[in-house]
Amino acid sequence: LAHALLLRGSRLQRQGDLLEALTLAGESLVDAPAGMRTGLLTNAGLVAIECFRLTREGGYAADALVQLEEAAAQGGAPSDRSGQMLNVSLARRLYFEVSGDLDDLERSLEAGIRARELAVQETDQAAASAALGRTLWLRYLSLGRMADAQAAIAMRREVATDPTAPPSMRIDSARAAGDGSMIIGDFGAASHMYGIALDLLSYLGLLGIDRRSQEHEAARLSGLAEDAAAAALSRHDPEQALYELDRGRGVLWRQSLDLRAPFPAGTEGAGRRRHLRDELDRAVPYRDSALPERRLAEGC
Repeated sequence: LAHALLLRGSRLQRQGDLLEALTLAGESLVDAPAGMRTGLLTNAGLVAIECFRLTREGGYAADALVQLEEAAAQGGAPSDRSGQMLNVSLARRLYFEVSGDLDDLERSLEAGIRARELAVQETDQAAASAALGRTLWLRYLSLGRMADAQAAIAMRREVATDPTAPPSMRIDSARAAGDGSMIIGDFGAASHMYGIALDLLSYLGLLGIDRRSQEHEAARLSGLAEDAAAAALSRHDPEQALYELDRGRGVLWRQSLDLRAPFPAGTEGAGRRRHLRDELDRAVPYRDSALPERRLAEGC
């Protein structure tokens, strides 16, 4: 129940759900069997993290750090170790926002590196790389080291071009790499990474999730085409800017027409809708000879 409330509270930004989840998670730790304590500590720590994100109250960040570090110290199956260290890295990074102590940032990096080393599954390695990118970028903002910015962008680019990473993680990483490149003035790299994000969104869409989740993701990704156009204009390429805006409009139309939604078997017209979707997917987008050719992320 605490986990379900955590998911609903974090998605819908309901503080009441998160506070109830926090209470339930705390109650579950009382006299918990030793074999269940690690998982219950993890749940409690993750709820505290979402409470901090919503309220920005430092006590939640401190509680999350204590609980997640205790969970990691208790160990677990090899397949769980990377995720445990990743949680510690996240908690340390968020606690740095409260403490301002650079030691917390360094320890977040250490935990992220350890999470990457312990990764058994490719998705775990991608998650650890994305987390390292976030922490390196935060250190760049704190200390102004260009090497940190470049390393952060490289980490995010690695995830964006990893075909084994979840689509949403790839899109987020491509956009983050584009944002970072814009900030440091590398407009060519920014244009390329925003283009990859749009490629992924165009070809992968929001497959496999329900309508409400599609709307949430579409809102979260709003402005991506405008960012891509701004990067193109920064490198004095107005034709590419127009192309990116038009491509973004096409993605919005595809989502609004629900051409990427699952087709229930046996429903009337489902075959025709699949045919129309497949025709759109096979269509070759217009590219003027003056526009730079960009491959899908899998081919980069």
